[in-house]
Amino acid sequence: RRGVEIDYRRGVLTKKFSLGDRRIKGDFEGITIANGVVFMLASNGKIYEFREGANGSHVAYTIHDTGLKPQCEFEGVAFDPAINALLLACKHGHDKQIQGAIVIYRWSLVMTDSASRLTRLIVPVDSILAANGWKNLHPSDITIDPLTGNYVIVASLEKALISITPAGALVFVRPLPASHPQPEGVAITKDGILLVSDEGGQGSGIITLYKWP
Repeated sequence: RRGVEIDYRRGVLTKKFSLGDRRIKGDFEGITIANGVVFMLASNGKIYEFREGANGSHVAYTIHDTGLKPQCEFEGVAFDPAINALLLACKHGHDKQIQGAIVIYRWSLVMTDSASRLTRLIVPVDSILAANGWKNLHPSDITIDPLTGNYVIVASLEKALISITPAGALVFVRPLPASHPQPEGVAITKDGILLVSDEGGQGSGIITLYKWP
């Protein structure tokens, strides 16, 4: 798999580099940077840690297995500097007891044993589901609002943007414009720009910029 750097203001690819010397197989669903280190999340809960490389280079990497594959299929990762932890967004939960809720696992970057590194945030969203005619919410990506520290989530299937506090209180739910074919990624810049990325299907991917908040 490759790391790709894009100038979102100009829509220009500025860099790409590879992990390792051989092709890595995995269903990679999210990427974030924490304390100068890049973390990439696979859907099975495995985290790939590496440093950003020069254009055309191959970089070494480390794999961390969170052991969460039986609990969730993941799609989206963000770094919360307030608690020095990665936020792992659960798209499909395998535990029937947490259906009808947004589930986020927090994986601490403080080096301790695997079990104590993990905590779980469960946010019931039954009222949201009922009001919008949804059966469930399926987070596709997660980011941190640099202005408030709140968690902002995009849900591709529902074409929704959701904000919750780190304590689990719902802030808002907003529909995305219908022009988004398949919104899979979200980020917010420090200068107040919301970026939503869409898969392109048979064509090119799309990044849409909005004023934030």
